[in-house]
Parts: sequence; structure tokens; C-alpha cells
Amino acid sequence: MTNYLWGKCAPQLILTFFVTVTAGEVCHLIGKWLDRHDKDNK
Repeated sequence: MTNYLWGKCAPQLILTFFVTVTAGEVCHLIGKWLDRHDKDNK
């Protein structure tokens, strides 16, 4: 029973993981970009 559920949920879990990691990286890069522009204005 658990194997059946894991097999059904695995693709969604993997996709959710990659979307979450990608969103975190995008947020990090946007923060770095904004910090760089903030330092140029000082």
C-alpha cells in the first residue's frame, strides 16, 4: 500500500522540490541584484 502511494506521489514531490529550490535561488539572485544597485546609489 505505501509503495503504491509513494509511486503516485513521487513525481509531484520531486516537481514541488525543484520549484521550491528554483524559487529560492531566484529570490536570492534578486536580493543580490537589489543590494548591488543599493550600494551604487550611496
